[in-house]
Amino acid sequence: MGITSTLSSHGRGCYQPYLLLVDICCMMLAVLTASALVRNHLPEAAGVVQLVPGAALLALLWCLALFLQGQYTLKPARGKLVELYCNFKPVFLGTLAGVGIGYLGHPVFLLSRTEYVIATAVAIILAWAVRLAALELLPREHVAERYLLVDGNGVAVSLLQDLRRTGLPSYASIEGIVTVDGQHVPPAELNCPVLGNVDNLEQIAARHGITHLILCSPEPISDDVLRAAVACHEQRITVLSPEPAYERLTRRTPLFGIVGTYDHSWESVSHSKYATRLKRVGDVVVTLLVMPLALLIIGVCAILIKLFSPGPVFYRQKRVGKDGQLFDFTKLRTMVEDAEAKTGPVWARENDPRVTPIGGVLRRLRLDEI
Repeated sequence: MGITSTLSSHGRGCYQPYLLLVDICCMMLAVLTASALVRNHLPEAAGVVQLVPGAALLALLWCLALFLQGQYTLKPARGKLVELYCNFKPVFLGTLAGVGIGYLGHPVFLLSRTEYVIATAVAIILAWAVRLAALELLPREHVAERYLLVDGNGVAVSLLQDLRRTGLPSYASIEGIVTVDGQHVPPAELNCPVLGNVDNLEQIAARHGITHLILCSPEPISDDVLRAAVACHEQRITVLSPEPAYERLTRRTPLFGIVGTYDHSWESVSHSKYATRLKRVGDVVVTLLVMPLALLIIGVCAILIKLFSPGPVFYRQKRVGKDGQLFDFTKLRTMVEDAEAKTGPVWARENDPRVTPIGGVLRRLRLDEI
């Protein structure tokens, strides 16, 4: 088994526009099929024109939902039933959104209930079939998973030896190892090169088109390894600990001697930057919609806080946000004024004497951070 790979990362993801184009055609076909089955014949030209607004809306929402669920990045490690479910969820949600927009908007976007049910079922099957076909027909380099190991305690060598015995799936390759301390170099027979040091991890991952990072570093995680892993995660590289990585690649339980050495999973989830931006737009829109009710609740709570406890209504604190950026967090005050003046920041505990009577109510109802 060749563990290393010379596959180039050029052209990776270039299939996505074509996948979207095929999806649009399939989604329109799903609505046309549903209409034909309901009417027992293909609609005439006038009927097709009437279907266009509703079909176009559904196709747009289905494709948007598939995009937000990451279905335009092919994932060959998933089984057929898992792939079916991953297509069912976004298509179903897209249908719900289409029905809502149709009822709240113009009737021209509405289809009959039976057409919605049949079109949704056909769209799920077509989206599933398109992705299975793409995995079979696309060149391997377009859907390959490239793994890079970060080794600081020799665990990567054990992982490589087990993978050599079991064999890697055809879509996966291990590009090499990055060391933490320059030690634990793998034996030559494993055919796994050392690509550099953890200080250059982000550059090495970009150069080799890495899609998955396996973190075989001892606990507690050192600051330099942690920073490098976070930087890779921000570049949409999936970060895994050895156990889930082994199970993902072999569909077996790991036998190498590292079980129990990790207190948590390093598995991460990557999102498209466009999906993140769209979510931000949704956050702002929902916030604006609920703002009147939120202001009313905050006003009532502010009056109660003033009645039951002297001091300011709001409590402010520095917190760490995305990319390690500090921001000012503001919440309704639930403790006595200057509760941490003597002790410094301390976690609240059960029956904490610092919590005011109204503060206890706000905490139980989860209103203090509204």
